[in-house]
Amino acid sequence: MVAGSSSKVPGPSEVDISGEGRVPLSANVSWGWRKLLQIRNLIRPHVWYKIGNGCNASVWYDTWNVYCPLMNYVTYRALSNAGFSRHEKVADVMNDGAWTWPESWYTTFPMLGNVTAPTLFRDQADTVHWKVDGSLVDFAVKHVWQAVRTRGYIRYECITDSCLKGSTSWRYSRIC
Repeated sequence: MVAGSSSKVPGPSEVDISGEGRVPLSANVSWGWRKLLQIRNLIRPHVWYKIGNGCNASVWYDTWNVYCPLMNYVTYRALSNAGFSRHEKVADVMNDGAWTWPESWYTTFPMLGNVTAPTLFRDQADTVHWKVDGSLVDFAVKHVWQAVRTRGYIRYECITDSCLKGSTSWRYSRIC
């Protein structure tokens, strides 16, 4: 083993798909985990947070507003210069119901003017939802499956049995 390297492979509970926990695809990960990482860009637009206390959703990387993720607009340099880190949650960048980012950001990043500060509820945690057909629904594997599975055409074939005169049956198969 090379000094300074780790043989530990991150598991699903250690990495989120938000982009904050970027995991490179390496030869060390299992086939299933590799496939999940490969489709994270397909899944990410459907994963939305409903803000409760603002302590779970990343202000920069998670989708909790139509303009999110905010890192699509704000630069790492701007974060650093303003004293922010990439790991802040929504509640960390708010004070008394208003954003704490610099006023100059509204001219540098004009779309921030459209991002309204959410109302925080101290006793309510942020919740993850799945966005399907414009609506937020409770997160469930069946919704993910419906969004990412490939659908092929159904082909029907007429099969005539030459042994039985006049016997006809239908067979269908899915073409993916």
